[in-house]
Amino acid sequence: MHRRNAFVAALLILFISTYNMKAQQVSWGFRAGVSFANFTNHVAEGSDTDIDFGSGAEPIPPGINQVKTPFETSLTKDLRTGLFANFIIEVKLSTHWSLETGMGYSQKGIDLEYSTTTFPDGMITETRAYSRDIDLDYLTFPAVFRFHPGKTGKFYTLSGLYAAVLVRQDGLAHSVIHREIDIPDLNPEISTLHSRESDIDVHQADMGLVLGMGYAWPVKNKISIGLDIRMNMGLINIPSNYEERGFMSFSSTSKNLNLETGIRIAGLL
Repeated sequence: MHRRNAFVAALLILFISTYNMKAQQVSWGFRAGVSFANFTNHVAEGSDTDIDFGSGAEPIPPGINQVKTPFETSLTKDLRTGLFANFIIEVKLSTHWSLETGMGYSQKGIDLEYSTTTFPDGMITETRAYSRDIDLDYLTFPAVFRFHPGKTGKFYTLSGLYAAVLVRQDGLAHSVIHREIDIPDLNPEISTLHSRESDIDVHQADMGLVLGMGYAWPVKNKISIGLDIRMNMGLINIPSNYEERGFMSFSSTSKNLNLETGIRIAGLL
């Protein structure tokens, strides 16, 4: 359903953007650069699983064999660094306004690494390491209004919407718990448990908001070269079938968030 809705939204975006295009000043070009991606609403409190560390010889006293340390997430440290590329068409609507649309490819997801060390009772040293690598690559269809406030039109701000269809997904999760038990008069016992890999169920489409700004320098033959930065904020929850499959301990309301920055080259048709 989400994928069909995204296709419909993409067609509407392209139709509205190109309607009566022949009567306007039209330019074309491309954008390309680096994407820094993460999730919003991605912390699922207490999502880690309690694990019984029974020694097999003498049971560990109650209260020690279940130590819960959920991993933490960071908006800046867990970024997936990827690429984006867009073919663009810009229609000039007035002196200060233009409409930009097109089609592109954007790499989103998250790359999380987290570890913590605790000392549950003074005799046990426990280290937990977590890794969550999720790659989500989309075919994107943006439509943004560009506002050029100055007389030269070099600086601009932009806002609009995007629709996207998932073309590639890959998810890998590792959780490693390393516990060293140092009991007097006994040899230290070391246990490493709960190492696993997982796959993911995600919605095949996405939609969201676009905000940004940029600066363009005109060059000869009606061609401009510029730099811009854009924030894309998803409105659709990423995971599907969450009740049965979960989402690598992330929240059911996790959404895409990515910052794109790069060059923009455009010229009049």
